[in-house]
Amino acid sequence: LIALICCLQGTIFIYEGEELGLPEAAVPPEQIQDPWGKFLYPLWQGRDGCRTPMPWQGRKKHGGFSKSKPWLPVPVDHEVLAVDFQEQDKNAPLHFARRFLKWRKEHPVLLAGTIEFIDLYDDTLLGFKRISGGGEILCLFNLSDREHTVPLRGGGNSFDAGALTGRAQGSVITLPPYGVYVA
Repeated sequence: LIALICCLQGTIFIYEGEELGLPEAAVPPEQIQDPWGKFLYPLWQGRDGCRTPMPWQGRKKHGGFSKSKPWLPVPVDHEVLAVDFQEQDKNAPLHFARRFLKWRKEHPVLLAGTIEFIDLYDDTLLGFKRISGGGEILCLFNLSDREHTVPLRGGGNSFDAGALTGRAQGSVITLPPYGVYVA
């Protein structure tokens, strides 16, 4: 999703925790702070699930966010995705986000180019080209849990997204589950 957000036209917004791949937190009803969440619970917990503290250190109390009790809890499933743990894993979402943002800066077509969508005849695939006077970048995204092949011309140097990287062979691009091909 970081790659998709960064390839679409317009200003990108990455909210705190997205670079870590944090899921929305389930906040216990007695700890909900959001007025809408209190009003609508149990139909909706409000916005608190995406407002929990940033987990900086997974083994520290409150995820290293504060020595005092924060207004929302740090979920246990967020502690294992803490920054300090991800710094140690080169395949972690944090490193992918950093690499992709750096790569994006090196390709002006992604910063200011126009967009031309490609009809891939499958609701689980998204494809488009980013185009400017300085070149063209093909962007393909597999939004499903199964491998897909796309009959398009491949070419150029693809961004290495690790295990999620699509492969071009001749006129076919193979996208792994939730894979990306940007070249």
